[in-house]
Amino acid sequence: MNLKYGANHVIKLFVPVTICVALVVASITSIDYYTEKGTYLVYTPFHEKSDDVGTLAWQSLANAGIMLAVIAVMTVLLVLAYKYECRKLIYGWLFVSSLMLLFLFSYLYLSQVLKAANLPMDYITLAIIIWNFGIMGMLSIYWKAPLILQQAYLIFVSALMALIFIKYLPNWTTWTVLGAISLWDLFAVLAPFGPLRILVETAQERNEQIFPSLIYTSGMIYTLISTATTGSENQDDENAPSRPSRRRGAEPEQGQEGGRVGGEEQPQGAGNNVRRRDQQQRKERGDSREGGRT
Repeated sequence: MNLKYGANHVIKLFVPVTICVALVVASITSIDYYTEKGTYLVYTPFHEKSDDVGTLAWQSLANAGIMLAVIAVMTVLLVLAYKYECRKLIYGWLFVSSLMLLFLFSYLYLSQVLKAANLPMDYITLAIIIWNFGIMGMLSIYWKAPLILQQAYLIFVSALMALIFIKYLPNWTTWTVLGAISLWDLFAVLAPFGPLRILVETAQERNEQIFPSLIYTSGMIYTLISTATTGSENQDDENAPSRPSRRRGAEPEQGQEGGRVGGEEQPQGAGNNVRRRDQQQRKERGDSREGGRT
């Protein structure tokens, strides 16, 4: 049995996950801002202020259920928009989300890092840094850049999202949402009618690359897309009608005037003239033979 993916592919996915987890852990341990509670997301109406374990359990399950319902609805809407080719809506949606992460939340993160390290910086320098960082991130994700740079930005964006959830979700709800999202991902990818599976299959049918801001690219997808494109071009070449070959000295088709005599192409009507001349020569030779016999 041949394995489709080997240890090299597993390592390519294991390394970015490890880097993201390490970045989140380092940020939490060194920055107190992300462990301070008080403000919560609107999707978590239960804030877990009780000390009872049963109450904390059902409140975390309720918050996780609401979060999972929102994620499922947004995922289905994204798949429907892609299936019906609403590309402007998808690009606008992803573009605004990336702008907020790369500019607003990156500014908050950098300001908290400087505060925790007790490093002074004026707002002009900070604005220039955030501007260059955000613009470079948008170009790397949505346009052209080295693959390793795009991967670095996607890892950083994932770490920022994790820090946002840790900051604005209750403690029990954070772990419950983590487990619920893991189960949802398994269902969305492996189920026959899972939305993410439908998204991937639709992209494969169209020979298109899925939006880079949605999926981390380890370098394998470019090979798959180029292979699919080459295969479709070869299939089109095989299905194309073959042109008839013109051979030197080929006889003209029936009803076609002209042709080739002695390997040279004759104009139209020349074939009839040649036949008449041959018939006349044969007739003259026959008359001369009859005169000789007489």
